[in-house]
Amino acid sequence: MTGEADAGGALRASRAPAFAFVALALAVRLLPWRTVFLDGAGGGVHFTDSDAYYHARRILYDLAAFPGTLDFDRYLNFPAGAKAIWPQTFDWLIAACLWPFGLADDPTSVERVIVFVPPLLGAATVYLLHRIARAHFGAGVAHLAAFVLALLPAHYWYSQLGFVDHHAAVAFTSTLALALALRVYSSAAEGKGDLRIASGLGIVLALNLLIWPGAVLHVSLALAALLLGGVTSGDAAMRNALLRHVALACAVAFVVVAPASLGNTWPQWGPYSAVVLTNFQPWFFGVVGLSAWVAATVDHRRGDASTMSRVALALAIGVAFVVASFVVIPELAASVRDSSQWLGRTDAFQAMVGESVPLFTLHGRFTTAVATSRLSLFVYLFPLAAAWLAWRAREDERRGVVWIALGWAAVLFAFTLLQKRFFNSFSVWMALTMALAVSAVVERWWRGESHGRRIGALICIVFLLPSLAFYRGPLRLLASDPGSETAATNPRLETSRARRVLVNWLREHTPETSGYLDAAVAPEYGVLARWGEGHFITYGARRPAVIGNFGDDLGRDHFVRARSFFDASPEAAAPILDELAVRYVVIASARESRAMAKRLFRFGGSRTGRFRFVHETAPLEGTTQPAYKIFEYVPGAMLEGRAEPRSLVRAELECTTRDGRAFVYEEVAEADAEGNFRIRVAHPNRAHPGGVVPADRYRVSTDEGEIWVEVLPAAVVQGSSVRVGEISSEANQSS
Repeated sequence: MTGEADAGGALRASRAPAFAFVALALAVRLLPWRTVFLDGAGGGVHFTDSDAYYHARRILYDLAAFPGTLDFDRYLNFPAGAKAIWPQTFDWLIAACLWPFGLADDPTSVERVIVFVPPLLGAATVYLLHRIARAHFGAGVAHLAAFVLALLPAHYWYSQLGFVDHHAAVAFTSTLALALALRVYSSAAEGKGDLRIASGLGIVLALNLLIWPGAVLHVSLALAALLLGGVTSGDAAMRNALLRHVALACAVAFVVVAPASLGNTWPQWGPYSAVVLTNFQPWFFGVVGLSAWVAATVDHRRGDASTMSRVALALAIGVAFVVASFVVIPELAASVRDSSQWLGRTDAFQAMVGESVPLFTLHGRFTTAVATSRLSLFVYLFPLAAAWLAWRAREDERRGVVWIALGWAAVLFAFTLLQKRFFNSFSVWMALTMALAVSAVVERWWRGESHGRRIGALICIVFLLPSLAFYRGPLRLLASDPGSETAATNPRLETSRARRVLVNWLREHTPETSGYLDAAVAPEYGVLARWGEGHFITYGARRPAVIGNFGDDLGRDHFVRARSFFDASPEAAAPILDELAVRYVVIASARESRAMAKRLFRFGGSRTGRFRFVHETAPLEGTTQPAYKIFEYVPGAMLEGRAEPRSLVRAELECTTRDGRAFVYEEVAEADAEGNFRIRVAHPNRAHPGGVVPADRYRVSTDEGEIWVEVLPAAVVQGSSVRVGEISSEANQSS
């Protein structure tokens, strides 16, 4: 009993530092508290990133339909509808955890719970890294690595409070995948092959792809490390164990991923595209698993062949399977094209996505600001440090584990240079690399374990200092009063507030659309806004978005057609909106340079005939123009009458916004040779619920005189004619 108690106490003592770093990670990731819980304890939340709003939409849907999922969403890509390119797994797992608590009818409570998912995943990743480092490199390295990762902004970014997105899960599951791969490698090296670990690795590899298909990079790295050991090791038993464990892991992964992937159809992607869940993922595991099994069988029969011949044979087996696949399945070529376009940002939409930008690029210009602030000064030393550590480990009995970890980090570093979204998972292994390098330097130059650890921590802090400045904004905001000048002038808060006002207004003052929680029912109309506002409208307003944050990934032709509205003439704009069943249009900024959007924003719908200006939100801090203007697209009433032939006829309506700003809505037309005129107007002389308040009469005038006429809402909605009469020199006529 005493021995067991001592062992339990030692275990708790060994884990105490890990839990301390977990607490630090959680504290850092909760810094955006004031930004997320902007409306106080009793209100809803403001998610940190736009993608979080669509994740929240699917979580709510999955709760209502549990165990069903939202596969085809009519609120995306309206009116055609679409399947979101993200897999269902992340959102469904969250819904499954919440379902027993009966929160399906309480969206506010759901929001207030799910905002904590990213910090928990981030803290779990810190804990996992500590366990990995302690198991393979010792307690000192583990403490430094966990300390660095807890504070590193690159990892904080995707795991901060309110950033409800699958990327926080990707960092955790990819780290778990490599942890299990290292376990497989170590157990094989010790002659203790464990089929349970290999099976677990297969499940985790499949989970990576079921959360994000882009994690094929991480999956490939884990398998490549084991395959490389399986053909280069001088120990035949180890080679055979590694290759057979890879085959087993791939078989398990195939079984797990196949039901969610096989047979999927995507209008914009081929049946073997790697960008989304398709036949590609089962094919991938099938080819890798078969190649590993054949290589193991051949190697066992050939005996002691040279390393070069084993490598050449393994490559030949893999290439043969791949070539045969491309011959039998021509669609695989499209997978290579899709992946290269996505990774290289050669398609137009990816070039506009911020997280797809290279690490050293910001707003189209070279900069070191992002790399320094998110990844610390060590990022510039990383290539040298990784190379030095790899060279230094060549005589170490743990060199296989060291090389796998450093190789993983090096590849992720290269991909981070191409797209900064990868700094999420790279940050985990950069933290380990920093810890390994600093520990090696300290071990060489300083004596004494406790003294050396303090020196190592100090060196890491020096590297981190420029990155820690990243937290000044969240700390300042956390310490400020929500109504203070600091909070009021925070651009992030201001934008969040403006969007909340926009979507709340749409939700409360526009007709409810059908099918928000029932994908079988088609909604009646859509809302057209910039693609970056799509998720906010879909979730917050509960209205279908014509285009959204998925951009052209849901269909390029539809995306281009919808966006063309903003630069169209009034005559060309109408067919676009009719085709897309649009009822409301949102224009987001007075700085809008595109023709139609600029015209609507500046003139409030005047001289367009079919755009009823219904609402504007308050200006952002430091500006004088509304953040958003909302227009209702209507058939418009047709004012018909007579005037002097070829005279210019004006229809003018004085209006006042809910904030008290006055403007004049105006339409003009020319009377024909017989003196007949027709003017289409979009405003009735009745206020839109919660919107612009018009005067009770239009003034219809020429140089010869004027008539005052009332236009009822039914005429505007039905496109009816309103008889004006004849405008003559007799003034103040009414109709």
